[in-house]
Amino acid sequence: LMISLDRRIPDNVIDFRNGKWNKAGYSKAEGLKGKTLGVIGVGNIGKEVAKRALAFGMNVYGKDISRIKGVAIKDFSEMDKLLPLCDIVTLHLPTTPQTKGLFNKEMFNYMKPNSLLINTARADLIDEDAMIETIKSKNIRVALDVIRDEPEQKSGEIKSKLQSIPNVYVTHHIGASTQQAQNAVAAETVRIIKDFVMSGLIAHWVNRAKISATHYQLVVKHYDKPGVLASILNIIREAKINIEEIENIIFEGGVVACCTMKLRNPLSTEMLKGIKENSNVLSVSHIAF
Repeated sequence: LMISLDRRIPDNVIDFRNGKWNKAGYSKAEGLKGKTLGVIGVGNIGKEVAKRALAFGMNVYGKDISRIKGVAIKDFSEMDKLLPLCDIVTLHLPTTPQTKGLFNKEMFNYMKPNSLLINTARADLIDEDAMIETIKSKNIRVALDVIRDEPEQKSGEIKSKLQSIPNVYVTHHIGASTQQAQNAVAAETVRIIKDFVMSGLIAHWVNRAKISATHYQLVVKHYDKPGVLASILNIIREAKINIEEIENIIFEGGVVACCTMKLRNPLSTEMLKGIKENSNVLSVSHIAF
């Protein structure tokens, strides 16, 4: 999409099909080398876009809610500092209360005249009325793989106010729709399931609680023998204290293990005494956090 915007590939094709030759007009593309790209949302997809843009010789800057790692680009914290520098802006954000309508009139005011905007993420990141106004006032060009009220079915009619707006290039929500991509998704799904069956670990876990109700931690170092953990868990169960998370790590040799438990409520002195009295328990640590 970035190259199509720069070279106006769709317009080339339309003119050719209409019998119009315009080499003079279409030879005036800027090119990508040395241009400044702003990647808004530097997650897995944003990082891959940044890597490819760097290969084109572009200057790549990023904006994300957390510190950017894993790709050599400059990290900006404020949009009003980043957007005025960018020749091209590409969006790679999820829809959240904080990102919905993010690209509004204020953000478009920061963008350079004649710059390019690409959205392959979510349609409601952009205020379309503000975008149309900016297209007219600043001559920006926009490539969208997602638009508001797009059809849910795979084929049919579509009506959009964007159809009559010059400088808007829309693809049919096909950003990840290649055979290679679908094969990769299938292969990764199989790999994740196999890993879970073999190890119990889940890759790319998206719905894990970011904030839990745990305020206490119990760490028990113990001999790795049957019934040791069962006796400890029984003491906690009798007090009706819920264990939110638990991990038991076996040390080299298989003799000693360390069990870490995240708890909602603290253990009493009497409960800790009961755990320590187990002859197979080596040490006990109980803290609040």
